[in-house]
Amino acid sequence: MWFPLAGARHAIDRRDRTVRLGSPMRTLCGTTHPRIPDGDMEWLWPTCESCWDEACKTVGIRPLR
Repeated sequence: MWFPLAGARHAIDRRDRTVRLGSPMRTLCGTTHPRIPDGDMEWLWPTCESCWDEACKTVGIRPLR
């Protein structure tokens, strides 16, 4: 599941998908960021490449880079 956090779209741990605003969200790249309110523009932030790589590994595909 992807969420806008800290200026990028990060893949988060599924257990964190319902945390309250301000609560920490764990990402697949290994960082933790507080959940922020999201609007339309945040979803256009760049994708975290490390999260992308980890998400690809999780589903068994090679990253396309």
